[in-house]
Amino acid sequence: MNSISARLAIIYFCVALIVAISQTLINFWSDLHRTKLEINTDITSILNTASSPASQAIFDVNEINAREILQGLSTYPYVVEGLIIDDLGLEFAKFSRHNHPESHSEWISKLIFPAVHQTLSKDLYNETFDMTMGTLIVTVDYDIALNPFYSRMSSLLISSFFRTILVFTIIFAVTYFYITKPLIYMVKTLRKQPNDSNVELKTPNHHKTSEIGILVKEINKSFKQQSEAQNKLTQLNLELENRVKERTIELEKANLHLEMLATVDPLTNISNRRDLFSKASEKFKLFKRYKRPLSVIMLDIDNFKSINDTYGHKIGDKAIVSCVNSCLSCLRETDILGRIGGEEFAIILPESDENQTLGIAERIRKQVPKSEVLLGYNISMTVSMGTYTLTDNIDSIVDAIDIADKALYQAKVNGRNRVEIGR
Repeated sequence: MNSISARLAIIYFCVALIVAISQTLINFWSDLHRTKLEINTDITSILNTASSPASQAIFDVNEINAREILQGLSTYPYVVEGLIIDDLGLEFAKFSRHNHPESHSEWISKLIFPAVHQTLSKDLYNETFDMTMGTLIVTVDYDIALNPFYSRMSSLLISSFFRTILVFTIIFAVTYFYITKPLIYMVKTLRKQPNDSNVELKTPNHHKTSEIGILVKEINKSFKQQSEAQNKLTQLNLELENRVKERTIELEKANLHLEMLATVDPLTNISNRRDLFSKASEKFKLFKRYKRPLSVIMLDIDNFKSINDTYGHKIGDKAIVSCVNSCLSCLRETDILGRIGGEEFAIILPESDENQTLGIAERIRKQVPKSEVLLGYNISMTVSMGTYTLTDNIDSIVDAIDIADKALYQAKVNGRNRVEIGR
């Protein structure tokens, strides 16, 4: 019942039903009023017609004639009982229906006639002798009297209902084939190719100039415009994607360069002070958590100022790079070498105890003077170092580096070109 035809048919059905009910109610009250008037007129006519013969029958003491009069009343189905009483109050003749059928409409009749079974009487007056001969009593069943009325109303209701059903069916069929079916075709076509803006709808038959035909033309026009816009958008997206790729590459390069500037010493390409302390802090956290050995070496080039003063800063920079290369040749991949500043360096040694750290420091001390760069310039360069292997009571990596730095100072005091162990 979601289709337009079904909804329109339901609307028309409801309207037709309301109209049918309204017409039925109007006919009901009109026919009811007419029927009540006819029944009352007939009963009055019965009493008036039968009173004179009944009076004469009493006067003639002719019971047979009186019973025939009452039998004549039986031709009216709603007269269920008739009684003639003489002037002495004695029963003269009687007629009664003992087996009239039960009715299921009596409750309705009670709404129309509160006294469904009503007894009416008329005095039997003899005009010749100017005297009352008796009484004619008639009992009327209004429910039976209304049966023809009920039959007419039932037929009217049934015919109205079937007329409404017929209207519903006709409207449903017309709207379905003329409106809903073309729309269903359009919807199915669009659903089969939901993303194809090149699809073209065909104008349904009998709708070349109707609203549906105009709608189809506008949809096709919209599809064409959408296709053109989609092509332009695709081209723009490709251009935008290429530009984004180019900008992304440039941005990655810039970020990489910034990261290097932020973490790498530009002269030696090893960690700068900031990056060294960041990595050292991570190693310190692992040391605290897993209780694995961790050591620190502080290194300083001996008498570096005299090298700068003698050979110049350019050769001095080469001497620093040479020192770094000598250190790297003695370190493991897991070890961290960083430049603290000037000619001072720090080395973080994970998984190295005091003896291992001292061994690494001695190898570096012996390796530095052997650099080909230094030998090429006939430069005699040595280094001093201070080491420290962390213990559980150390609070931070900064404290550990400070202890190693004090040991480095002691190496300087004790004559340079040596390694001292911090405690």
